[in-house]
Amino acid sequence: MSSADRQQEPIEDLVQRSSLGTPGARALKSRSSRREAQLLHQATRLRNELVHGQRQPLELGLVLEELGALDEAIAFYEMLAATSLHRLAEVHRRRGDYDEAKAWEIRAQMLDRP
Repeated sequence: MSSADRQQEPIEDLVQRSSLGTPGARALKSRSSRREAQLLHQATRLRNELVHGQRQPLELGLVLEELGALDEAIAFYEMLAATSLHRLAEVHRRRGDYDEAKAWEIRAQMLDRP
């Protein structure tokens, strides 16, 4: 057994004794490709970084697309667009461009989800 194998073995033992070693977790792992797992991990990390203001929002949409989660990507992009349009309306309001602000607000409301 190589040194790398000996180092890896305790990790596998820990995984098997954790919730990741349950039959359901093992079945999910067998149905998921390594790429899907990497993308899901990346999506989770990006969501956390977005919440804490450490990432550009577009990255999460791109990862959702690559995962094939197209409904989630659409919902995310709509939320992102609506948020941007609301901000744009607010800036126009602050500038005194009330008609322009109203027009941007109407566009944003078309994307707002209930």
